[in-house]
Amino acid sequence: MPKNLKNILATVLILVVFAAALELISFGFFKAGLARRTERPSVTHPYHPYLGWENARSATLTDTRCGGKHSWTIRTDEQGRSITPHYYHEDPEVVVAVLGGSTMFGVGATGNATTVPSLI
Repeated sequence: MPKNLKNILATVLILVVFAAALELISFGFFKAGLARRTERPSVTHPYHPYLGWENARSATLTDTRCGGKHSWTIRTDEQGRSITPHYYHEDPEVVVAVLGGSTMFGVGATGNATTVPSLI
């Protein structure tokens, strides 16, 4: 074997032994009770691989953007859809279907009245 290959193999072996030793030490801490796993936070908006994010139903979502300078609030209905406040027609003559994801829901808007569907 060339000397370079022996050095590389020795280095890889040392790294594998070092990683295994760290893993055993970590396992020992958990077994001894010196370390505890933290509880995972509850998921309020689960993700479906085909349908996307499932929004909270009958909720008020609030957050800030731009380093806390601007706040936004989006309210959802009982099906988890963003509420369009100016829609009040029982039987409209024209129906406009607005397709899209987060922009149509209201991401970037300051409230339900300034979402794209509300402005249309």
